[in-house]
This record gives sequence, structure tokens and C-alpha cells, in this order.
Amino acid sequence: MQLSRVDPESATVMGILPACSHLAALQLGVCTHGYLIVRGFTEDVSVCNALIDMYSKCGKINVARVVFDIMNKRDVISWNAMIAGYGVHGRGREAISLFYDMQTVGQMPDEIIFIDLLFACSHSGLVAEGKYLFFRMCQEFKISPRMDHYLCMVDLLRRNGLLDEAYGFIQNMPFKPDVRIWSALLAACRIHKHIILAEEVSNRILNLTRKSGNILELLRSYTVVGKYIDDQSFDIMNNPFRYLQSFLSSN
Repeated sequence: MQLSRVDPESATVMGILPACSHLAALQLGVCTHGYLIVRGFTEDVSVCNALIDMYSKCGKINVARVVFDIMNKRDVISWNAMIAGYGVHGRGREAISLFYDMQTVGQMPDEIIFIDLLFACSHSGLVAEGKYLFFRMCQEFKISPRMDHYLCMVDLLRRNGLLDEAYGFIQNMPFKPDVRIWSALLAACRIHKHIILAEEVSNRILNLTRKSGNILELLRSYTVVGKYIDDQSFDIMNNPFRYLQSFLSSN
């Protein structure tokens, strides 16, 4: 494009930066950033949002914060990108602090912001903070939780060993939980050797999907806690699809 003397537009740039993000191509991203500064593209909010995302995904969260701080104007996506970046890097307290800064300047959060906040809490072990944010989302901001919000909450609880609480939380959901939620809890049952709950959760998954992978996950749970697996169980492991056919025909 440059050799053809065609000047790029912001739309062109918005195609380059996400590519750098997905490839974690930091050097290319930095060079692109320098070009954007020279050409004056950094006055565009969308371009700066893409830069924040690029630096976050390339492991340079502090540089992403510098880009965020020097922006003349920010939209909700700017705040979301920065909070998401902190969450990915396990810096939950900074994500929450930025959320309060966002409220201070009068920017209203959306449902995506809370997904990123709950994710940040989950990966930072901030159980009380995550519960409080979920409560505020529902009661103060009147945002109806989606499946992704519930998934983040279950992940938060199960990562901290609160399996029974996570199970109760799932039971009280206003809509039917999907396989992702049950699978997250099943994985935690395996880690924490909670075989009774693992059986219950695995049955839920089987009823939803009828997929052999869930049977294998249950068998792994048995193996972890040292529970005796008989010949039939080994047959299930070696021939999961045959077992499924038998299971489906009997239900």
C-alpha cells in the first residue's frame, strides 16, 4: 500500500492491530504504533482502544495503561479494554480500582464490563469483591446477568474451593445452565476430589450433551480420589461411544 502511495485510513489500521494482538507480534505492533503517532491516528478513540488491546495481549499491560492514560477522550470500550487487560494478567485489584475511576468520571458500565470484572476477580482470588460486584450489577445497575456472568461467578467460586456454594449458585440460576458451567464445576470436583458432587454434575452434563468426553472426565475424577474402577468402567474408558450408544438406548 505504501509503495503504491496509497494513504491508509483508520479502517486499515483497525485491521493491522488486531492481527498483532492475535499473533502476539509485539515488535510489529510497536512499529505500527510509531507510524500511527507520526500520521496522527492516535487521536482516534477506536485506534487507541485497539492499541490497549494489542499491548495487553502482548504482555505489556503497563504500556497499555500509558496509552489509556494519555487518551484525550475515552468511551466505554476504552475502559473495557483496560479492565480486561488487567483481568488477563491477574491484576484484579487494579481492574476494580479502574472500575471505580470510571464511575468517578460518570461513565456508565455495560454488561461486558462486568464480565471482565468478574473474570479479573476470578483470576485474582477476590471472592468477596466478585460477589459484591455481581450484586451491584443486578441491584444498582439493573443489568440482568447473562450466562457468561454466571460462568464467571462459578469459576470464581470453584477456583477458591467453594464447590458446594458454586453448586447452589448454579441451582438458583433463573435459566437453565449450559454445559460450560457444569464442566467448570466438574473440573473443580476433580481437582478437589469431591467425587459425590462429581457424579451429580457429570449426570447433569450427560443429560445435556450425551457426549463421551464427560464420561471420561468422570472417570478421571474417580481415578484422582483413588476410588475402585471395575472392568466395566475401564470398558467405558476404552469404548466411550459404545457405552454412549447403550446409555442412549436405555434412556
